[in-house]
Amino acid sequence: MNHDAELDLLHAQSADIAAAQRPLLIALALAVVAVVGLATSSPLLGIVGWFGGLLVGIYAISRGAAAIELPALAKYPAMIATFVPGFCALATGGVWWLSRNAASANAEAITRVERSARLAAQRPAAAPATAATPQRVPAAAPAVTGTPAMPSPMPEKAFPAVRAVLGTAVAEGAALSMTPGIPRPEGMSEADFQTMLKASGPVARATLGHFVVVYRMDNGDNWLYVDEQAREKSGLTRDGLHRKALQNLMAIVKRPGQLRQVDHPPYLGFLLDGEHESSLVLVDEIWKAVLRNDCPNGAVVAIPARDLCMFCDADSPEGIIALREMGAKFRGQPGFVSDQLLLYTAQGWSAFR
Repeated sequence: MNHDAELDLLHAQSADIAAAQRPLLIALALAVVAVVGLATSSPLLGIVGWFGGLLVGIYAISRGAAAIELPALAKYPAMIATFVPGFCALATGGVWWLSRNAASANAEAITRVERSARLAAQRPAAAPATAATPQRVPAAAPAVTGTPAMPSPMPEKAFPAVRAVLGTAVAEGAALSMTPGIPRPEGMSEADFQTMLKASGPVARATLGHFVVVYRMDNGDNWLYVDEQAREKSGLTRDGLHRKALQNLMAIVKRPGQLRQVDHPPYLGFLLDGEHESSLVLVDEIWKAVLRNDCPNGAVVAIPARDLCMFCDADSPEGIIALREMGAKFRGQPGFVSDQLLLYTAQGWSAFR
């Protein structure tokens, strides 16, 4: 999903949350009126507050739960609680508080996607400058002297980025070479390849058998690849860097309302922050849930670009065809990862043939 479409979705979600908050506050106020009426032995206040809180509360909780994707196990008990004024106040107040947190998370997501869109718009402009100096690629090594001077942020704040998919499984944690001497990976754009080469030997690790993972630091208005010198300076081992990067990724995944599953028949997809959707293949818990809920025959997964993660059931010919078409569409484009489809089952990842 492109940035414009994701922004439209996020703004629509923000509007839904905002529209749900007012009836929640009204229901909360009516429930408080009912409690006051009961406490002061005022029949009028008690009846108006109880009846109003019940009617508005059921509607408000139903609408609020849909806006923030509240699980049914929490939604229906909260609706039942509206029959008792005191519990109605707790239920409507609780859902309103959750909606407030969801609104904040949504606002942060909009900010991140807008920033990602600005960065994406800048990348094509950088490509001609790189192409204009092709002879500098073999001489990239002298640029190493400038790399350690990238002081901030530190590798401890790095995120994992899947940059390629291996058709043949490689041992977990194997060090992979990403130096100026290697050929450009098939399908990767020249602009992305030159960006990779500007880093002095970026740390590249084989992960889960099939993923080439590198690590990027957020430098405010751009991303910097973590190289071996920066890693050694930070005191992190290669595996330590990987664990820390996964923790940073999980911090985004676990934010309320941040990870969202979307339907795009004949396949499904995940939205995260517009930069690390492809890295979701590294989070095993997500795919175990996919097997349970959506793909009982195994999940066929495509990550054609760093901000795309799409999947369908292995028994869906239409979905598989659509995923192959998406891989071909992004081949050679900035941010391209791979057009190799993958299969996730209870045994883990494998290349889908």
